[in-house]
Amino acid sequence: MNDMVSGLIVAAVTAVAVAAIFFWTGRVKNRKIEALRSLCIQRGWNYERVSGSRHHGHRITGDGWVFEAISRSGGRETAPGSSDWAHSSQWRAVGEDPGRGTFMLGSRLGGMLDLSRMPPQLLIRYLGDEIAGLRPFAAGERLDARYVLFAGEKPPALGFLEARSEDLLLAWPGKRPIVVRSSPARLSLTALNQRLEEPQAVAAFIELGQSLAAR
Repeated sequence: MNDMVSGLIVAAVTAVAVAAIFFWTGRVKNRKIEALRSLCIQRGWNYERVSGSRHHGHRITGDGWVFEAISRSGGRETAPGSSDWAHSSQWRAVGEDPGRGTFMLGSRLGGMLDLSRMPPQLLIRYLGDEIAGLRPFAAGERLDARYVLFAGEKPPALGFLEARSEDLLLAWPGKRPIVVRSSPARLSLTALNQRLEEPQAVAAFIELGQSLAAR
């Protein structure tokens, strides 16, 4: 067998392997989409696939809220093995609520990323300009070990959230940090640097957002 024939065989095997990988990846993606569609049908939600040249993901809407999980590319060349894709997942209530309190609640990340110990400039970079003017407080007996609270004034001694919201916050996986932003102008729940697509995680995330909006 000469070198040319060997090269053709290697090229053919490589092409088949690449095609198999793309085929399998496509099947996995389609299964995830169908699983989310089924979840939405069961819950009475609307599902929309979001896709463009530099972004992809999904949008789910319900009564008074929107959930989006999107991956976006910056369109820049990256080093081998790296990626410039940014991932985000957010639930948000639709419309304003004059009676809604103003606060931010974030997962405790620990170590150098402990939100309660970050300098103001880093906090603004991490959580946004909304953090300006807010101070850290204990998040309550149940939540304080896992979450840090920022508010304009000290929260009530018995807690500032309903028991259902506290239960769901405690059930949320610690390896997936989240931030709640609340004000009369808006209410949102964000999963940091993640695109949630597993039906169980999406359902739990949306349920947590709905509990925060219930009063």
